[in-house]
Amino acid sequence: MRRQGFTLIDVAIVLVITGLIAGIALKLSHSSGTAECYTTTKAQLTTVKDAIERFALKNDRFPMPARRNVGVESTEYGREAVIADLDKVTNVDATVAVFGALPFQALGIPVENATDCWGNKFSYVVTEALTDKDQFLIPSTNGAINIKTDNTAAIFLASAGYAIISHGEDGLGAVKNNYSTPTNTLADRKWCPAGPDIRTQDCDVTNNELVDGSFNNGKNAGAAYFDDLIVYRGKPWRGNSGECDCKGPGPVNVFSASPTDMWTARPDCQ
Repeated sequence: MRRQGFTLIDVAIVLVITGLIAGIALKLSHSSGTAECYTTTKAQLTTVKDAIERFALKNDRFPMPARRNVGVESTEYGREAVIADLDKVTNVDATVAVFGALPFQALGIPVENATDCWGNKFSYVVTEALTDKDQFLIPSTNGAINIKTDNTAAIFLASAGYAIISHGEDGLGAVKNNYSTPTNTLADRKWCPAGPDIRTQDCDVTNNELVDGSFNNGKNAGAAYFDDLIVYRGKPWRGNSGECDCKGPGPVNVFSASPTDMWTARPDCQ
């Protein structure tokens, strides 16, 4: 009996099927990796938010940002910087929002939380006045950061005290954890150019408005593409422990997701 081998057509069919299977596996692997990274980064943002609020309760101020353009080998990596080394926006009401990287060393959190799952530094935006203890404790000192749902919507949350941003899988507006430059110009710090695109709203330093839009990194998202992750809070309401049923001596600080009701309506003591 004569034994026949594979024909060229047989081989071609096998190669096509193998390619399709490999493509599907790669797509599923990428999708799984993306979902895992978002889950990891959300958990990191919660850790960072909690650390910032512990810092504020202990020091009666928010930390200043760190420089974006120093790498992991620098002693300045993750340390609070002076405002001359950062970027700021002065608003019409004279409040100032300051942009930089996360000062993880000041917060006392591991270096692993300085960057998101994609290896990009977290951006950190803070109200300059709230980094000063004397001003932080003045009831009338407001946040300088406005949060919008998109570039055309009215303000969603006015006067936030600070915000932490992961620029998502596309990394638009982000810098890598080992990014460094010998000089420290605006160009060196690699923020996004200003523009109407919702994707650039969280990474340009021309205004005090950030976007917390609906997540959408779908293939056909078009103008609705938005893969940033952002958390933000207001300043703490501060009062004496005797003003409500709180245990323990001393002042009480309570953070709210919304800064609009702070100092005007006493929240429940925590």
